[in-house]
Amino acid sequence: MKIGILTAARTNNNGTDLQAFAMQNIFSRFCNNVEVINYKCDKLENSRKVLPSISVKNIVKIPIKMYKNISHSLFRKRYINYSLRYYDKKSLKDTNYDRFVVGSDQIWNLDITGNDLNFFLPFKSCGKKYSYAASLGKTDIVAWQNKYDLGGLLEDFEEISLREQSGVQAMEKIGVIAKNHLDPLLMVSSEKWKKMCKGRRFETPYVFVYTAQSNDKALKFAREYAKKHNMKVYMYNDGVRPFKGIKSLRFLSVNGFLNVLNNAELIVTNSYHGLSLAINLHKNFRVFALENHPQSNSRMLDLLEKLHLENYIIQDNYILNEQLPPWEDVEKKLKPLRDSSCEYIKEICR
Repeated sequence: MKIGILTAARTNNNGTDLQAFAMQNIFSRFCNNVEVINYKCDKLENSRKVLPSISVKNIVKIPIKMYKNISHSLFRKRYINYSLRYYDKKSLKDTNYDRFVVGSDQIWNLDITGNDLNFFLPFKSCGKKYSYAASLGKTDIVAWQNKYDLGGLLEDFEEISLREQSGVQAMEKIGVIAKNHLDPLLMVSSEKWKKMCKGRRFETPYVFVYTAQSNDKALKFAREYAKKHNMKVYMYNDGVRPFKGIKSLRFLSVNGFLNVLNNAELIVTNSYHGLSLAINLHKNFRVFALENHPQSNSRMLDLLEKLHLENYIIQDNYILNEQLPPWEDVEKKLKPLRDSSCEYIKEICR
């Protein structure tokens, strides 16, 4: 049997590359012929351009963009088994697999993919179609349904699996039955992630800030926490703007990012992937909601509620919880979720 995974696997984003590796890893446990389809989504490809447009800001960022292109390409070459052929919108229909698996990440968020319906596999195929932990990025997709008939596109899928319960409910509203499974980052063992950590270790204890969207409240909290506990603050920052009291880490490989995250005393994040890795690695963390993105926040809230970790999200008028997350209880709650996800993957691979 040959399995082809269709995901966002060509962007220079740490979480995206790591989830692509994780998708490949968890399916390879039960099938020895798994590859990630080397698909070029036009909008996602644009994110890799060294100079997307002429501006002083973009010109200054050229060295950072070039480093990201090289480091992410090297990571993918080493860790991800791509299809030998590249595919685009016109040629994806020519793929030939016994099983197609779409996921994880926000590959069904049309705002992110530029309305790329190929992530819904809109072509006839001899291979069976599935999704695993795909994310819509929204809780209301009625407008997409009215415009693109997502329900119709998904009719020939054997099973549909989504990453968030809110996504399952959104699908129900358009008449599509879906299951809820764990993000693949939580399905890979912490030991495997730790073995992939590479780079220098900082001697001074530190807070690590990893945000999908700049958040002044998160930065203020990180500074205050670090000052109280006599720590430094490091931040993954691929921009050129400096932040007072914070050391920006601009030239980090994917493995280096894992290393910095794994050795932090506290992780401050508003990224779903940052949160998932923090939980899997048993790192103390605090989550800040994305501002003006209530539907996006549902992704993190879904996971925190499942694991009874709601006290670790920072909201207005919060009381700082100094306790470490109760990792033994968290693992007990994760076990049945992992088992259920694993059984679903086994079903696909049969």
